Amino acid sequence: MTFAKRARSERASATVYVTFVRALLLAVLTAGLQAEAGRHELP
Repeated sequence: MTFAKRARSERASATVYVTFVRALLLAVLTAGLQAEAGRHELP
């Protein structure tokens, strides 16, 4: 019973970690695309 509870909490923390990493990657990609767009707008 304790093992199942621990596995469930580990799975929840892993989901939070994956969501955090995905958001971080999305932010980095968005910043990179904005930097590329700003660079192309310069004369």
